[in-house]
Amino acid sequence: MREADKLNVAIVGGGRGCRAIMDMLFAKKLDHLQMKLIGVADINPEAVGYRHAQNRGIYTTQDYHELYKAKNVNMIIDLTGRDDVAAEISRTKPDNIRLMDQVIARLFQEIFRIEEERVAERKRVEEALREDGRFLESVFDAIQNGITVLDCEFNIIRVNPWIENTHRSKMPLIGKKCYEAYHNRKAPCPRCPSLRTLGRGDAHSEIVPYPSEQNPTRWMDLSAFPLKNASGRVVGIIAHMKDITSRKQAEEVLKNAHNELARRVEERTAELAKANKQLEKLSVTDELTGLYNRRHLMRTLESEYKRALRHNRNLALLMLDIDHFKQVNDQLGHLCGDRVLQEIARVLKRNVRASDLVARYGGEEIAVILIEAGISAALEVAEKLRQEVETHAFMWDGKSLRVTVSIGAAAHPGKNIQSWKQLLDTADQAMYRAKEAGRNRVAACTVEEKKI
Repeated sequence: MREADKLNVAIVGGGRGCRAIMDMLFAKKLDHLQMKLIGVADINPEAVGYRHAQNRGIYTTQDYHELYKAKNVNMIIDLTGRDDVAAEISRTKPDNIRLMDQVIARLFQEIFRIEEERVAERKRVEEALREDGRFLESVFDAIQNGITVLDCEFNIIRVNPWIENTHRSKMPLIGKKCYEAYHNRKAPCPRCPSLRTLGRGDAHSEIVPYPSEQNPTRWMDLSAFPLKNASGRVVGIIAHMKDITSRKQAEEVLKNAHNELARRVEERTAELAKANKQLEKLSVTDELTGLYNRRHLMRTLESEYKRALRHNRNLALLMLDIDHFKQVNDQLGHLCGDRVLQEIARVLKRNVRASDLVARYGGEEIAVILIEAGISAALEVAEKLRQEVETHAFMWDGKSLRVTVSIGAAAHPGKNIQSWKQLLDTADQAMYRAKEAGRNRVAACTVEEKKI
């Protein structure tokens, strides 16, 4: 094959897949693809495929864009498995360089070309047979599959050289029953194509273990065709035997590969689902406290407020602020402040319902959405939370800390609360009233009180 006829490819991703392709290329197992490897790119120069390419004298680079400059490169194979890399290659590659899917197209073209040649050759042979019956004998002997001519009693009348070579230990075959000579049976098996052809007068086929089901060293594709006289009566059988052991083995390999691929896809799908779930959780979670973050608080408050309006239900909101939190940070350090926030978050989550939502609003402020709770219930929950925080044993550096919170409460329906933002603002103002009144207490206010 001329070098100009080969497909010049470069590989992005010098891992094990790259090494496997190179091994097949150098072993000439991919000659039918007419490929030539001219370059490998990987950001990791220690990758196994990358090092193998260097040892083979193949051009290597850590920047795959440099592959575009390689002489006569006309295809890039992306083995990184990363969508962003594939998209970047697709965007930046020159128009004359194709991506990997063209390899598949080239393979099919090669298969189609071979098949067309086979079909054409078969037609030429058939035409020669029609033109001159003298070729019948040579064709019979030249067929590379087994041909046996049987009479209606399953006696072997004639065989071709393939049958003779395959059953050399049973020679001579002529005059023996086919099921005895070929399958070590005393009678035809129920699946025997020749038996069915004799009974029905048409062609039949069956794939069977050979020489027997008890000792299946090979697999044979058996076909039987009726030999008919001028009146249409079946007077014999042409039995065709083809060794398909390699095909069966390939099918088994393909089946195992398919099952393995399905297993990996299932595992990967589960991993992706788990990763997506984790990402979704991270997107709504405050990293320090593990509570929901402010963005999720706003979205939930808005949706719950709309739901409360639709169904004429109550909805309450508590706003908590840690008293003298700045002194904790200034005197004991921010690590202590972080620990206090984390402890308070755990206390709050332990003392609200599963349907309620606790979120970090910002800094030392925490919000609690109480589903289907009026102002009275909200104040009761707020007082309980205040007491739980006040009595909680906060420890830092072996010393006990006294930590308290000021809590503001607001609820829908409430006077002049016409939106979720007003509900949030009202609870926030109530919290400031609690702090102004001396801290470590619970307060509630209306929008009117807020404006005074």
